[in-house]
Amino acid sequence: APSAQQLGDPQILTPNALVFDFARGTTAIVNQITGGNPLLRPEERRDVKLGLSFSPPKVNGLTITANYFRNRSSDPISSFPALTAAAELAFPGRFVRGLAGQLVQIDQRPVNFLASKSKQLRWGLNFGREFGQPAGRGGPGGGSGIGAGGPPRDGAGPRREGAGAGGGRPGGFGGPGMGRFGGGPGGRWSVSLFHTVKFEDEIVTAAGLPVLDLLGGDATGQTGGSPRHAFDLEGGWFRKGIGLRVIGAHQTATTVSGGGLSQDLRFSDLTTLNLRFFINFDQRPKTLKSLPFLKGSRIALRVNNLFNDIQDVRDNGGLVPLRYQPGFLDPLGRTVEISFRKIF
Repeated sequence: APSAQQLGDPQILTPNALVFDFARGTTAIVNQITGGNPLLRPEERRDVKLGLSFSPPKVNGLTITANYFRNRSSDPISSFPALTAAAELAFPGRFVRGLAGQLVQIDQRPVNFLASKSKQLRWGLNFGREFGQPAGRGGPGGGSGIGAGGPPRDGAGPRREGAGAGGGRPGGFGGPGMGRFGGGPGGRWSVSLFHTVKFEDEIVTAAGLPVLDLLGGDATGQTGGSPRHAFDLEGGWFRKGIGLRVIGAHQTATTVSGGGLSQDLRFSDLTTLNLRFFINFDQRPKTLKSLPFLKGSRIALRVNNLFNDIQDVRDNGGLVPLRYQPGFLDPLGRTVEISFRKIF
């Protein structure tokens, strides 16, 4: 069923919003309507998952997994699609154009597509071991270990915008959201690497309209089509209150076809690498003896998008449209954050 936010968020009109009008191949400055859509219908989904897991008996701590997913959905719920000619045919009431054909207003509240289907394979490995004194079940900090062979967060349906942008999954070695400083006296290291390949990713926006092939030049989001290949890396090391995590992601390039005389857009591949380093002082008795104030405290260093990689978007002439200037796509780029927390 639609979420409470998708149904009931207040309607907001934002003037002078920048959007890329694929139908005309230009960046448009429009009045943009966002918020909830009380007319959304529930989605009906039929999923098939086939999984295989193997742990070599001679390699302790190594697990190789592969999962195949197939989805068939009716009335899938999605954020409003990219402003292509197909989207305008499917939802004509959401667009307002001037006398010269320029886009002046767009209603980007969530919509129901008619149907969607996808097939993908996600495979990879988890490898990790404990060393020193056992750290207790669940790993240091109460985490459940790193890496999972389950489906990516965007599921099998059409909610894809922003997927694979480089954020890490919760859990692991003291990452964001751990909520406590605990952990055993031993140590543990772990690494996981997964590859997702998509064989099919199609959407039918409305009855009688062509199928959108997100792997073949169509798009439902402003960040391009669906990448055929995606890679996820996550690793960590923890011992005596000191931990390090590495979270990386890579997705291949995509192309969105404007159709007719309008511009095609080429979206480059994207690689992000995030680092996390932390110290739980409760597990550093020598430090606490010298600095008792640090009892119950933790210091952390976070570096997001270490390589400052921002997706490069070009039209047929090799130019970057205004809507896709780096400052609009990722205004922060590389960020470095130092935090200090203490329990009183």
